[in-house]
Amino acid sequence: MTPDDVYLSFLPLAHILDRANEEYFFRNGARRLLPWKSSRGSMKGFRRLFRSLTQEGDSSSMLFINSKLHLQIGDIGEILPNGVLRIIDRKKNLIKLSQGEYVALEHLESIYGQNAIVQDIWVYGDSFKSVLVAVIVPNPETVNRWANDFGFTKPFEELCSISELQEHILLELKSTAEKNKLSKFEYIKAVTVEAKPFDIERGFVTATLKNQRKNLLKFYRFQYLNFT
Repeated sequence: MTPDDVYLSFLPLAHILDRANEEYFFRNGARRLLPWKSSRGSMKGFRRLFRSLTQEGDSSSMLFINSKLHLQIGDIGEILPNGVLRIIDRKKNLIKLSQGEYVALEHLESIYGQNAIVQDIWVYGDSFKSVLVAVIVPNPETVNRWANDFGFTKPFEELCSISELQEHILLELKSTAEKNKLSKFEYIKAVTVEAKPFDIERGFVTATLKNQRKNLLKFYRFQYLNFT
């Protein structure tokens, strides 16, 4: 076996085993991601990685399918029209809904986060339910303008607890989903509105402000169980 016999896999292990011969579609019009075969001109760095894995016996990231070695590198990639491979997500942010659809959570958060009413957002789903839910920290300025337009005089913290704002946020998220041509299963179906921004002190985000998903789920688990 040589490095030229190796495939790079960009999907979760379960998905590779279940659908090794099928195409994985990432949103609308995504291209085939599995497999991508290394060429004769593989970089020296890849060859060193191959030798390291095979010599040291590290099988945690290795998988054989049809006698071909796959390296599980944890990334999701997209093949561009010019043949270039672009990394677009990490598999740890990819979840499977109960109906079998795969969803890239971080990608959706970046899309919904473009809406002016969103300051912080955490999108969640799992294989036991068919829909996505979210915790939203709304932008105070946007919320206050909305409140003035509709005659609400409550302070921001109290506004975050009223059903009218929750319904308004859901409509805004739906509008964003339609604008970006998301699939129906990528729509947010329920939200919890949180007044306090996600912060490092509570472990909700990293130093680079990426969501700490395990900590967010632990904190908001009760709300999630009552979403649907």
